Amino acid sequence: MERLLGLVLDDPAPGTRRNLHVLHMVGWAVGRDSPATAVEVLANDRLLRTVPVRGGRADVAASVGVAPDTDCVFHAMVGLIGLKQDAELRLRVVLESGERVDAAVVRVRRTALDTGYEPVLAPLMVTTLGRSGSTWLMQLLASHPSVVVFRRFPYESTPAKYWLHMLRVLSEPANLVESAHPDTFHNNLWSVGNNPYHDDRVYEQVPLETWFGQTYPERLAAFSQRQIDDWYLTLARTQVQLQPVYFAEKHMWPNYIPVLTWELYPHAKEVFLVRDFRDMARSILAFDERRGFAGFGRPEGATDEEYMRGVLADMARDLHRSWQTRRDRAHLIRYEDLVLDSESTMRGLLEYLEIDASPETTRRVIEQGSEQVLRLPGSGYEATEVQAHRTVPDPRESVGRWRREADDEFRRLSEEVFGEALRGFGYDA
Repeated sequence: MERLLGLVLDDPAPGTRRNLHVLHMVGWAVGRDSPATAVEVLANDRLLRTVPVRGGRADVAASVGVAPDTDCVFHAMVGLIGLKQDAELRLRVVLESGERVDAAVVRVRRTALDTGYEPVLAPLMVTTLGRSGSTWLMQLLASHPSVVVFRRFPYESTPAKYWLHMLRVLSEPANLVESAHPDTFHNNLWSVGNNPYHDDRVYEQVPLETWFGQTYPERLAAFSQRQIDDWYLTLARTQVQLQPVYFAEKHMWPNYIPVLTWELYPHAKEVFLVRDFRDMARSILAFDERRGFAGFGRPEGATDEEYMRGVLADMARDLHRSWQTRRDRAHLIRYEDLVLDSESTMRGLLEYLEIDASPETTRRVIEQGSEQVLRLPGSGYEATEVQAHRTVPDPRESVGRWRREADDEFRRLSEEVFGEALRGFGYDA
């Protein structure tokens, strides 16, 4: 803060109560040796919004000793949908010199979205990372009559994620720099973006503020839930699933969708599927080498060590943090347990879901779900996709592969980047 003469949030004041899903902040910021040009709003170290510092205030100028026309005022409008209901926002001032100064923390608590819609199906979220067995687990889930999965290998279809993302984007306040602009939005036939008319002028009138900040997002949320139900119930009929309970989708890192799903669906379920991160890393590297190009978030030109210290370390840390946050209502499956003790692992999952977990159903799910491809109504696949998916022929060979393949340098690096997360999920580091 020594780089600033001050930052003050005038509105909302501490303790302010408004039943909105948008936070409208008004304040001022002045740099000490370099002018303040913008204010950034972050949540969980991710940038949500950048707003300009523009316009002078005589009272501010007099209090901090700068010229009356010094730019100092900022208006920041931030959509809260997709954030935790008890969220912490960080304000960071950008100076003309290029420096960024952490200046304030704003804590916001809001009620859940009230859509008035009663969903027919509950979401089953499979929260995981790449090369951790998610395709197999999704095929197992797709083999249970109560769980609706789009039966197309490798089970990557996530339409609920699309509609929930739509909800977040369309409920966001205007962002004329990075999203839709009122003069040009109609020329873009590929993207809609944030509503360019949802700006700070709306919040000068309480009825409009309430409509944009509460009524509108709740109606969008209800619309999203209806489309999700309609799609998955239609899919269930085509797949001859007569009494579906859940629809299941993968959620790969990084992803805010599980947080929003839990808010909208009180009866949701979430499965954390984790694999020894050392085996995961070896599998990713082998998979990319075999197909001839890098994926899984690897930056172009990054060495294996840089990739592990950067993206893979972030993946493991974020998955571990998510598990710590939601472990009281979620279920953990280790890939190794699924491979080595499939029956008890699946029975535990089905019992968590409170659906048929009888020995007969559990064995049938494992038998059907462990075939190379599903042979149930609605199933589909490309042979080349199936062939390319595995890096070892027998899943048992994939357990502990890092011990057979890794050198001492990999072992040391793995302990450094994965150690805490490994121990947090019960692995010997």
